[in-house]
Amino acid sequence: MENKKNIRYIKTNIIEHDVIVHIWIYTPLTKVECDVFELLVKGYKIANVAQYRARSLKTVSSQKHQVYKKLGIRNDVTFWIDIILSHHMRIVFCRNGKVI
Repeated sequence: MENKKNIRYIKTNIIEHDVIVHIWIYTPLTKVECDVFELLVKGYKIANVAQYRARSLKTVSSQKHQVYKKLGIRNDVTFWIDIILSHHMRIVFCRNGKVI
């Protein structure tokens, strides 16, 4: 684990599954990269992220690529397995206040 000052924390709700996700990221990400990553965790597609952030598709695609590279995420298909098994972050899923 890296120095605590480099840890980023994301708490987000995945509404379709009634799950709250807590993620501690130990690899330094910029604020923008964290924001993009959070939207990807929520299930947003690149076009949705671009529209939500008022950025071009090319810009968001580049930001996504940087996040994937930094966090060791190989591709969209392996997204969740790479996150769960990653040494770059810790993830906890909760439902009704209990860890699942």
